[in-house]
Amino acid sequence: MSLSSSLSTAISGLNVTARRAEIVSSNIANASTPGYAVRSLEVTSQQNGGGVRAVSVTRSTDPILLAQRRSSDAEYQAASVRADFHRGLAGAIGQPQDPNSLGASVVRFETALVDAASRPESPAALTEIVNEGQRLAAKINTVSAQIGEARQNADTQIGLTVTRLNAALDQVADINKEIIQMTGQGRETASLQDQRQQVIDQIAQEIPLTEVDRGRGQLALYSAGGLALLDGSNVAEFGFSPRAMITPDLSVGAGTLSQLTVNGRDVDALADRSLVGGGRLAALFEVRDEIAPAAQGQIDAVARDFIERFQSASADPTLATGDAGLFTDSGGNFDPLLELGLAARIAFTPLTDPAQGGDISLLRDGLGAAVQGPVGDATQLQRLANALTEGRATVSGGFTAASRSAAVLTSDLLSMTSVELADQETRESFAASLNQTLRTEELRNGVDTDTEMQQLLVIEQAYAANARIIETISEMLDTLTRL
Repeated sequence: MSLSSSLSTAISGLNVTARRAEIVSSNIANASTPGYAVRSLEVTSQQNGGGVRAVSVTRSTDPILLAQRRSSDAEYQAASVRADFHRGLAGAIGQPQDPNSLGASVVRFETALVDAASRPESPAALTEIVNEGQRLAAKINTVSAQIGEARQNADTQIGLTVTRLNAALDQVADINKEIIQMTGQGRETASLQDQRQQVIDQIAQEIPLTEVDRGRGQLALYSAGGLALLDGSNVAEFGFSPRAMITPDLSVGAGTLSQLTVNGRDVDALADRSLVGGGRLAALFEVRDEIAPAAQGQIDAVARDFIERFQSASADPTLATGDAGLFTDSGGNFDPLLELGLAARIAFTPLTDPAQGGDISLLRDGLGAAVQGPVGDATQLQRLANALTEGRATVSGGFTAASRSAAVLTSDLLSMTSVELADQETRESFAASLNQTLRTEELRNGVDTDTEMQQLLVIEQAYAANARIIETISEMLDTLTRL
């Protein structure tokens, strides 16, 4: 080997070693960077003469672990959406010890009725019935409003998610094109692949997916349900039209709420084998179209129970057929065919509220009384107290047909809500634990800083050796020139 060949060999070794040092330093710097895959330099010996040359920079990933973690991401996001709804609902209903809870409101209303029955002549006691009745109706309104707000938020979030999905899929398609161009130019694409992985991670939280390697650095994406999200130049386009305001009567079945579309065709996110099921997007549809409406049905059933308790002849003999009792549907009579959304409309009768032109003595005499009766007569007040505590069958809302007092009914509502919340939080906790375990495993399989530091020491020695060879050859050439 000539001195020039030796020099060329040493310089090639120096260049490759410098490139390795650059890659190792990048690995160490990005040890905790999400989506970063550890790099290594592929090298080969030069065919003509000695020396070494860099072939490519490769990313080390575990496709099986990556797929498991992405599936876990989708499951965790979906569990969080469901648990968040139930946390909000349970918070709106409140615990019995909470003075602002629904249960406490019922207790205070019952106490006001019993107190007034013990001193029917007291205007203050009668006024307290009005006050507590209005607070109770307002609390039911609040629970209904919480459900409506959660449903509205889910619809809004679906719209935002669809916009992000379309942008993300377009971004992956663009990165695929860039990778093809850079590969053809012999340029490194590892950073682009990292960027693409992060974008795909975001998509996978909304819709569980699988990757298909199409070669030349190209990836196709399919949902777990088999929907082609991205394959070559074919990019799925999602569509959705959010509503500015959602009321309890709106639904997909009635055609008043938007369905998800893909490439202009309707896709049922809640079907048993949905093309987009399993992630955050499907969970948002579940809240909007199933979970929240079911909760609305339960609180509507409670509102109906309070209205019907006090509009019967046993509760108030002075009422004519069809007259509203203490609790009303927006101030009027309740039609059982219009129960949907009743919790948002329930109100305490204005007939007994002086602030609305009413007369509190009607609580003592009966809402349909034509003349004022004896101020010391507590018969009607006792009827009202008995109406609140008597057992009645609950005919709607998914409750069992057992006979319940008003207090037991609200307690059963809280119990059902608490059981569902506990179940959803357990699922959320399990999903979070699994997700964290998989992410930790990903980091463990990623950049090992100890190994990289050891590599750096080897690189340092190799660099010094190649530099020493160059220095020696230089000295030999200098000796030759002096001859």
